Amino acid sequence: TEQWLSDPRLIVMPYNNHLAAHRRGLLALALALGRTDWTREALQGRRNFGELLVGCTRDDGLCYESSTLYHFATLSSMVKIAELVRHRPELGLDLYRQRFANGRSLKQMFDAPLGLLWPNGEIAAMGDCYARRQPLWSTDEGPAPLYEIGYAVYADPHYAWLLRQGRDRSSLQALMYGAESLEPAEPPLGRSRVWIEHGYTLLTSRTGRGYWDESGVAAVVCGDRSGVHHHRGATSLQVFAAGRLWLEDVESQAVEQHAFSSSIQADFNRTMLAHNLLVVDETDQPALAAPVPVVEFKELPACRMVTLSDAEGRLAPGVRMIRSVAVTPDFCLDVIQAASETEHTYDWLAHPRSDGPAELSLELAPTTLPDRPPYARLRDAASAPMSNGQVSLRWKQGEATFLVDVRTGQPGTLVRALWPVKSDWSAGGREMFMVRTRARSVDVAALYQVRSDRPTWRIEQVERRFNGLEHEMHVSV
Repeated sequence: TEQWLSDPRLIVMPYNNHLAAHRRGLLALALALGRTDWTREALQGRRNFGELLVGCTRDDGLCYESSTLYHFATLSSMVKIAELVRHRPELGLDLYRQRFANGRSLKQMFDAPLGLLWPNGEIAAMGDCYARRQPLWSTDEGPAPLYEIGYAVYADPHYAWLLRQGRDRSSLQALMYGAESLEPAEPPLGRSRVWIEHGYTLLTSRTGRGYWDESGVAAVVCGDRSGVHHHRGATSLQVFAAGRLWLEDVESQAVEQHAFSSSIQADFNRTMLAHNLLVVDETDQPALAAPVPVVEFKELPACRMVTLSDAEGRLAPGVRMIRSVAVTPDFCLDVIQAASETEHTYDWLAHPRSDGPAELSLELAPTTLPDRPPYARLRDAASAPMSNGQVSLRWKQGEATFLVDVRTGQPGTLVRALWPVKSDWSAGGREMFMVRTRARSVDVAALYQVRSDRPTWRIEQVERRFNGLEHEMHVSV
């Protein structure tokens, strides 16, 4: 611990999940050997349980490392420390229920991820997740076994609900610590909200218990700072509808055993190219010391809306950028505005989750992309001119069809390419799309919806209007 906290390369990660693992190992060894001095150091020394808990959590209890997967790496070590203490009553501590600075408690780390679940149980993937996309209650690789311990300790019915979704309670934690039975329980209440310290926003057209019936539209926008396991994906958007995730931030699965240090992480997964956002001049975003500010958040009866603003040009020097996302029961509307004093190449990116190739309204021809990462990781690039500045895409999952209409208001190019499902291409590739425009300023409006028996929504008009004080974006659907 002292070496970590004195190393200039490591001190910038002052509450890293490795420190929680160090504390866990020290306490286990101390209790096994009867070393009271080591026990005291583990529980009261620098980076003790309470200090780590307060330092590593933000908002309502999410880990600060800018990865929804790594939240559970830290939580796992913290739970193991609490379990060691729970089974040694002579220590006189209950780390499960003790409150620390700022009112922090371990239970908050159990509760916080439930607010970021899609209705199908997947947690919104942000930061390093290594292509894992299982529901939270999955016992294959997921963290469901932690909730066996959580339910045994807290008897929280939301944990019982989560475990019942997984059905198969075959984990070691279920055997050693799990309750004999799980009571019938209601799910947590779904709602739109902002995680201000992380820069996350979830918008949903269905709230309360109805969130989980999978009939609504939901979206997650990420404006996170550059934490330990961050991606260059600030302002990225993911969209869920009709029980399925349709637009997702993607990751290629590394074939190397240690995925964190694999080349695909640096070459593709952590770059802007794996995220649904606006790229400027084919250049990656810089590291961000603070989240992109949320300047507007509305919960109206028929519409939930959020706006993120980069007025200082932190994402791309010399370019001011705003992204507004609105969710209704029928569709998700996405508007990106970018403005500069000089010309730039703007690429609006979209990554479908689809059973096969998307259908589109343009005829594609082979093209080339830069022979450098991250573009060099792509294959089979093709393009088509967009003379009227608009394109329609559609893709399917099962019997459901997802429709996307994109408008820029000026001529451009549509580019389609494949990215590798596994880093060595052994599992083939999946599609991504770029809508490219060369201009000083660009306004991109996109409408996402699932085809249904109801009339199809379309973007009719996108225009800027001066209201006497400032310019406003008006999008008619």
